[in-house]
Amino acid sequence: RQTRSPRMMKARTWLRALASPFLHPVGIRPIRPLARRWLSSSAVGSSRRIVFCTDGSDHSDYALDWCMEKFFQPNDQIDIIHVYEPRKVPLDSFGIDSLSTGGAHFVEEEMMDKAEKEAKALVAPREAKCVENGFNATAIVEMGRPTHVVCEYAEEEKADVVVMSSGGKTAMRRILLGSVSTYCVHNVECPVLLVHAKS
Repeated sequence: RQTRSPRMMKARTWLRALASPFLHPVGIRPIRPLARRWLSSSAVGSSRRIVFCTDGSDHSDYALDWCMEKFFQPNDQIDIIHVYEPRKVPLDSFGIDSLSTGGAHFVEEEMMDKAEKEAKALVAPREAKCVENGFNATAIVEMGRPTHVVCEYAEEEKADVVVMSSGGKTAMRRILLGSVSTYCVHNVECPVLLVHAKS
Protein backbone atom coordinates (compact mmCIF):
# COMPACT_ATOMS: atom_id res chain seq x y z
CA ARG A 1 0.00 0.00 0.00
CA GLN A 2 1.30 3.40 -0.98
CA THR A 3 2.33 5.56 1.95
CA ARG A 4 1.43 9.22 2.07
CA SER A 5 4.15 11.71 2.74
CA PRO A 6 3.69 14.16 5.64
CA ARG A 7 3.62 16.99 3.10
CA MET A 8 0.74 15.35 1.15
CA MET A 9 -1.25 14.69 4.33
CA LYS A 10 -0.75 18.27 5.44
CA ALA A 11 -1.97 19.53 2.06
CA ARG A 12 -5.11 17.33 2.24
CA THR A 13 -5.87 18.62 5.75
CA TRP A 14 -5.47 22.20 4.55
CA LEU A 15 -7.82 21.60 1.60
CA ARG A 16 -10.45 20.04 3.86
CA ALA A 17 -10.28 23.04 6.18
CA LEU A 18 -10.88 25.36 3.24
CA ALA A 19 -13.78 23.30 1.89
CA SER A 20 -15.59 22.61 5.18
CA PRO A 21 -17.41 25.99 5.42
CA PHE A 22 -18.90 25.35 1.96
CA LEU A 23 -19.75 21.69 2.53
CA HIS A 24 -21.22 22.28 6.00
CA PRO A 25 -22.28 25.95 6.34
CA VAL A 26 -22.77 27.14 9.90
CA GLY A 27 -26.44 27.55 10.85
CA ILE A 28 -27.90 25.31 8.11
CA ARG A 29 -29.81 22.38 9.47
CA PRO A 30 -31.05 19.30 7.61
CA ILE A 31 -34.38 19.90 5.90
CA ARG A 32 -35.79 16.42 6.29
CA PRO A 33 -36.05 16.42 10.13
CA LEU A 34 -37.72 19.84 9.93
CA ALA A 35 -40.25 18.49 7.45
CA ARG A 36 -40.93 15.50 9.68
CA ARG A 37 -41.56 17.81 12.61
CA TRP A 38 -44.12 19.86 10.67
CA LEU A 39 -45.82 16.81 9.15
CA SER A 40 -45.96 14.97 12.45
CA SER A 41 -49.36 14.73 14.10
CA SER A 42 -47.74 14.31 17.50
CA ALA A 43 -47.37 18.07 18.00
CA VAL A 44 -50.87 18.34 19.41
CA GLY A 45 -51.41 21.48 21.40
CA SER A 46 -49.18 23.69 19.26
CA SER A 47 -50.96 26.26 17.12
CA ARG A 48 -49.86 26.81 13.53
CA ARG A 49 -50.88 29.43 10.97
CA ILE A 50 -51.47 27.54 7.72
CA VAL A 51 -52.09 29.19 4.35
CA PHE A 52 -53.92 26.79 2.04
CA CYS A 53 -54.03 27.91 -1.61
CA THR A 54 -56.96 26.80 -3.75
CA ASP A 55 -57.88 27.28 -7.39
CA GLY A 56 -61.14 25.34 -7.14
CA SER A 57 -59.84 22.34 -9.08
CA ASP A 58 -60.36 18.68 -8.18
CA HIS A 59 -56.67 18.38 -7.34
CA SER A 60 -56.91 21.31 -4.97
CA ASP A 61 -59.91 19.69 -3.30
CA TYR A 62 -57.96 16.45 -3.02
CA ALA A 63 -55.16 18.33 -1.28
CA LEU A 64 -57.68 19.84 1.14
CA ASP A 65 -59.16 16.42 1.94
CA TRP A 66 -55.66 15.00 2.43
CA CYS A 67 -54.72 17.82 4.79
CA MET A 68 -57.90 17.42 6.84
CA GLU A 69 -57.14 13.73 7.23
CA LYS A 70 -53.38 13.79 7.76
CA PHE A 71 -52.02 17.27 8.35
CA PHE A 72 -54.43 19.79 9.90
CA GLN A 73 -54.74 19.88 13.67
CA PRO A 74 -57.65 21.20 15.77
CA ASN A 75 -55.60 24.14 17.08
CA ASP A 76 -54.43 25.28 13.65
CA GLN A 77 -55.62 28.52 12.09
CA ILE A 78 -56.21 27.74 8.42
CA ASP A 79 -56.48 30.56 5.88
CA ILE A 80 -58.00 29.24 2.67
CA ILE A 81 -56.87 31.74 0.06
CA HIS A 82 -57.85 32.21 -3.57
CA VAL A 83 -56.14 34.86 -5.68
CA TYR A 84 -57.81 36.19 -8.80
CA GLU A 85 -56.10 38.41 -11.33
CA PRO A 86 -57.43 41.75 -12.58
CA ARG A 87 -59.44 41.40 -15.75
CA LYS A 88 -58.41 43.59 -18.64
CA VAL A 89 -61.08 45.31 -20.69
CA PRO A 90 -60.73 44.84 -24.48
CA LEU A 91 -61.46 48.42 -25.52
CA ASP A 92 -61.59 47.53 -29.20
CA SER A 93 -64.68 45.43 -28.53
CA PHE A 94 -66.73 48.54 -27.63
CA GLY A 95 -68.23 51.18 -29.86
CA ILE A 96 -66.86 54.68 -30.15
CA ASP A 97 -69.19 55.99 -27.44
CA SER A 98 -67.84 53.37 -24.99
CA LEU A 99 -64.21 54.35 -25.43
CA SER A 100 -64.48 57.25 -23.03
CA THR A 101 -62.60 56.89 -19.76
CA GLY A 102 -65.76 56.81 -17.71
CA GLY A 103 -67.41 54.13 -19.81
CA ALA A 104 -64.34 51.86 -19.79
CA HIS A 105 -63.87 52.34 -16.03
CA PHE A 106 -67.49 51.38 -15.41
CA VAL A 107 -67.21 48.18 -17.43
CA GLU A 108 -63.94 47.25 -15.72
CA GLU A 109 -65.39 47.85 -12.26
CA GLU A 110 -68.40 45.72 -13.15
CA MET A 111 -66.15 42.89 -14.31
CA MET A 112 -64.02 43.09 -11.18
CA ASP A 113 -67.09 42.95 -8.93
CA LYS A 114 -68.22 39.84 -10.79
CA ALA A 115 -64.77 38.26 -10.46
CA GLU A 116 -64.70 38.97 -6.72
CA LYS A 117 -68.13 37.38 -6.24
CA GLU A 118 -67.01 34.30 -8.18
CA ALA A 119 -63.85 34.06 -6.07
CA LYS A 120 -65.83 34.27 -2.82
CA ALA A 121 -68.25 31.62 -4.08
CA LEU A 122 -65.27 29.38 -4.87
CA VAL A 123 -63.66 29.65 -1.42
CA ALA A 124 -66.82 29.54 0.73
CA PRO A 125 -67.58 25.79 0.32
CA ARG A 126 -63.97 24.90 1.17
CA GLU A 127 -64.12 27.01 4.31
CA ALA A 128 -67.43 25.42 5.31
CA LYS A 129 -66.01 21.94 4.75
CA CYS A 130 -63.11 22.62 7.11
CA VAL A 131 -65.38 24.09 9.77
CA GLU A 132 -67.74 21.11 9.52
CA ASN A 133 -64.76 18.83 10.18
CA GLY A 134 -63.80 20.75 13.33
CA PHE A 135 -61.03 23.02 12.02
CA ASN A 136 -60.59 26.77 12.40
CA ALA A 137 -60.78 28.05 8.84
CA THR A 138 -61.15 31.49 7.29
CA ALA A 139 -61.89 32.26 3.63
CA ILE A 140 -59.51 34.79 2.10
CA VAL A 141 -59.98 36.38 -1.33
CA GLU A 142 -57.24 38.58 -2.78
CA MET A 143 -56.76 40.29 -6.13
CA GLY A 144 -53.40 40.45 -7.89
CA ARG A 145 -50.66 38.23 -9.26
CA PRO A 146 -50.87 34.90 -7.40
CA THR A 147 -47.08 34.50 -7.28
CA HIS A 148 -46.62 37.72 -5.33
CA VAL A 149 -49.86 37.80 -3.34
CA VAL A 150 -49.35 34.36 -1.76
CA CYS A 151 -45.79 35.12 -0.67
CA GLU A 152 -46.69 38.57 0.65
CA TYR A 153 -49.72 37.25 2.53
CA ALA A 154 -47.71 34.41 4.10
CA GLU A 155 -45.05 36.87 5.21
CA GLU A 156 -47.48 39.48 6.56
CA GLU A 157 -49.52 36.91 8.47
CA LYS A 158 -46.39 35.10 9.70
CA ALA A 159 -47.55 31.78 8.27
CA ASP A 160 -45.93 28.60 9.52
CA VAL A 161 -46.74 26.54 6.42
CA VAL A 162 -48.05 27.21 2.90
CA VAL A 163 -49.96 24.31 1.32
CA MET A 164 -50.60 23.89 -2.41
CA SER A 165 -51.76 21.17 -4.75
CA SER A 166 -49.57 19.99 -7.58
CA GLY A 167 -50.18 18.06 -10.78
CA GLY A 168 -53.03 17.37 -13.16
CA LYS A 169 -53.86 20.97 -14.02
CA THR A 170 -55.22 22.37 -17.25
CA ALA A 171 -52.89 24.45 -19.42
CA MET A 172 -54.15 27.71 -17.88
CA ARG A 173 -54.01 26.42 -14.32
CA ARG A 174 -50.53 25.06 -15.00
CA ILE A 175 -49.42 28.55 -16.02
CA LEU A 176 -51.05 30.21 -12.99
CA LEU A 177 -50.88 27.80 -10.06
CA GLY A 178 -47.82 25.93 -11.35
CA SER A 179 -45.82 29.12 -11.43
CA VAL A 180 -47.15 30.03 -7.98
CA SER A 181 -45.91 26.79 -6.42
CA THR A 182 -42.51 27.09 -8.07
CA TYR A 183 -42.17 30.74 -7.06
CA CYS A 184 -43.27 30.11 -3.48
CA VAL A 185 -40.92 27.18 -2.98
CA HIS A 186 -38.00 29.47 -3.80
CA ASN A 187 -39.20 32.73 -2.27
CA VAL A 188 -41.53 32.20 0.69
CA GLU A 189 -39.76 32.17 4.06
CA CYS A 190 -41.79 29.39 5.69
CA PRO A 191 -41.96 25.71 4.62
CA VAL A 192 -44.09 24.92 1.55
CA LEU A 193 -46.04 21.67 1.37
CA LEU A 194 -46.97 20.43 -2.14
CA VAL A 195 -49.66 17.75 -2.22
CA HIS A 196 -49.57 15.61 -5.36
CA ALA A 197 -52.97 14.32 -6.40
CA LYS A 198 -53.37 10.67 -7.27
CA SER A 199 -53.50 9.98 -11.01
